[in-house]
Amino acid sequence: MAEHPLLATLVFRGDEVSIEQGRLKIKPSSGEQVPPEWMRLNTAKIINEILVVLNREAFLFDGYSTGEYGSKRYSGITLQFSSIPVDKDCYAIFNAEIRRARNSKSGKKGALLPVGRFRVGKKSSFVKFWAQAGLQMPSRLSSFHDRMGRLRGICFTGSFRHAKKLSNDSVVPLQVSAVEIRDTILSQTNKVSLPSVNMQLPNKKHSVLTNRETVGRRAISDARGTSSACESYYGNKLKGSAVLREEAVSISLVAKPAEQTVDEWLADYAK
Repeated sequence: MAEHPLLATLVFRGDEVSIEQGRLKIKPSSGEQVPPEWMRLNTAKIINEILVVLNREAFLFDGYSTGEYGSKRYSGITLQFSSIPVDKDCYAIFNAEIRRARNSKSGKKGALLPVGRFRVGKKSSFVKFWAQAGLQMPSRLSSFHDRMGRLRGICFTGSFRHAKKLSNDSVVPLQVSAVEIRDTILSQTNKVSLPSVNMQLPNKKHSVLTNRETVGRRAISDARGTSSACESYYGNKLKGSAVLREEAVSISLVAKPAEQTVDEWLADYAK
């Protein structure tokens, strides 16, 4: 039996597949909940198939760095992304303060904050970006560094300002309705050629993986670049910066081996 995309098979089962606020959602026609482990293992494959079918591009958060950019030493935070389905690097830069605002026991006013730390204003573009991602605000606007791992696993969309730089205001969670996915699949796929599948899901409740479950250990490494905090290209002279990358289960890493058939995928679905 010829293999067919998992996405198309789910659609023709009658399941509703969508991406809401950057996260994959599946509503089975049976009314049951999708097992969390099945979702964890298959999310990468399904999202990639959605992007290919719709001819779209999405971006996954890889890490971030802080620094002072350009000849005027604008301070800011650079978010690094990888695009899917074609893997390429890109970034967005947001204004942020990385120096102490006042004297304290920890350091003098004007001294650099510890590596990776920054603060932003209530009406800053970064706060807007964070809110649009559907993430809870920290109690203090200077403690985002403790929560950056929560950006992992969210699919973002955006437009390029130039080269590899994304326009800040354009970076928002990807939204794709179940109707758009279904209609596109119906228009591109011959239903008769799809395998016949008649399976029932177990009576298990779906649960969202917590940050503790998805975010592993954190590593800090130096990075360098040059840019204006608002629009310049990310280059080679970033002062006082560091990249924080969190090793975690992300949707670009959890797919099963490509040689596995759709029947085998769906067999796991029904367990």
